This record gives sequence, C-alpha cells and structure tokens, in this order.
Amino acid sequence: MMINAKDLQPGHVIRLEYGDYGNWQKFCVEKVRLSGGRIVTDVCSSGSYSIKTDFSFRMNEEVDVVEGGAEDA
Repeated sequence: MMINAKDLQPGHVIRLEYGDYGNWQKFCVEKVRLSGGRIVTDVCSSGSYSIKTDFSFRMNEEVDVVEGGAEDA
C-alpha cells in the first residue's frame, strides 16, 4: 500500500530500493521525526542481515508500506 511519508508510523515495514538498482529491501520503521520540513525515519532492516540507518522523505512523498498498515490489523 502506498502512503504519504507524513503518515508513516513506528511498526510500519517499508520497501525501498537500497544500495543498487533492483536491490529491494524491507525496513522496519522504529522512529519518525520531522527535521527541516522533511520526514526522517530511523529504521532497521527486516532481512537476514542487520542494517540500522535513517531515510529522509518529502512530506508528500509516497512510500510503499508492505506490513503494519490497516490491512494487517
């Protein structure tokens, strides 16, 4: 499900192209904060190896949420 970055919440699992073209990874959102008019998320990978990083999105940028949305409730 595609949502605006401003609607991200901790617990959402987002899917992003990471590191190289076609390398799609899932990341669990741990924290969401506003910084400089942008949404910044602290995430960790939900794959077989551990990545802890953060991503910055424009407020209305669409993000692919694959788990943790209303359909999982």
